[in-house]
Amino acid sequence: MAAIRKAVRNFGKGGLFWILFFEFGVYYVVSLALGWVSDSRDFAIQILQDRTTAFLIGRITVAMMGAATCLVIYSIGKRLYDTRVGIVAAVIGAAAFFHVQFSAVINVDIGMVLAMWLSVLFYLIYEQDRRLRWLLASGALAGVAIAFKLPGGIVVLLLFAAILSAPGTGRFPRPVFREGAAFSLAVAIALTLTAPEWIPWSIGLALETANASAAAGAEEDIEGTIHTLTVVRGDVSFMYLKHLVRDYNVVLTLAAAAGFAMGVWRRHRWDILLGGLIVVFIVGMSMSERTQPERYLLPIVPALWLLGARLLVLLGERRRYLLPVGLGLVLAMPLVNLARAGVEKSQLDNRELAKQWIEQNVASGAKILMDGTQHRY
Repeated sequence: MAAIRKAVRNFGKGGLFWILFFEFGVYYVVSLALGWVSDSRDFAIQILQDRTTAFLIGRITVAMMGAATCLVIYSIGKRLYDTRVGIVAAVIGAAAFFHVQFSAVINVDIGMVLAMWLSVLFYLIYEQDRRLRWLLASGALAGVAIAFKLPGGIVVLLLFAAILSAPGTGRFPRPVFREGAAFSLAVAIALTLTAPEWIPWSIGLALETANASAAAGAEEDIEGTIHTLTVVRGDVSFMYLKHLVRDYNVVLTLAAAAGFAMGVWRRHRWDILLGGLIVVFIVGMSMSERTQPERYLLPIVPALWLLGARLLVLLGERRRYLLPVGLGLVLAMPLVNLARAGVEKSQLDNRELAKQWIEQNVASGAKILMDGTQHRY
């Protein structure tokens, strides 16, 4: 049983694999057709000798996903509020320091965020025109978001809350059960098609929760103890909140909090849903045993963009100059940090510096023991 749990422990993170598999397949066919390689073995050898093109394909793919997320947020802001909120939210997203930085490297988080908020957009379209295909598409994209990375599942809670809180249609109440069932079915089908390992993962998780095997539990306890004793971990208390008040996030966080409070005061449904999403996600993730890196906040970052933009536009309606001034304050530190990061990237990175140091200081033929998985003593 322990072996089963280990095999499916990293459930998720597979959504990007299908995209890259297709892209690398196209790259191979083009290389073969143009005579760059003679067969699949030659192709594999060339990739191993120079991975530049493979990395470039992956980075361009993720960068396009990051840019597409800003367009999706524009559409969501336009549908929920008005065009001005959509534009301001997209501008904030386009300059968001961590989102931009993470969109420049290969990872599953950016794709998860795109699929998650596309799911929200398609649900909003469904609320307006009542065509079932949009609800099914929303559910399918929620399943894809989970396949990219498990935290993307928070969108399921958000959209269930949206289904339950939506106003009735005419004199008749909305068919909440039918909508929930259709949405859930679409999530399950899409998740199974893109990440079928979720089924054994769920079985393993249920058995682990029920403590069905004492021997396996003991083995896991020993493994966990060794891991705890040998892995260096700093103090992660309230780390998510600390991320939100970093210099490049603090103004946006305050604006979003004020936008949420204003939405609660005005009883605006989606202001409350977006703010609730942020609170539930942070509380839930903080209760887990994982470390709290900033990338885990990415699923809720677009909600901050929307709530912050909502506040700025409302302030701009009272005093016209408050919108550009507020937007400037939100963008100032992210842009400064992006400029600083751009300068740093133009210089030698740590890998190149380490390589130079090793060549200069380590004797030829010496063996170097490296652990690339965790920070250990």
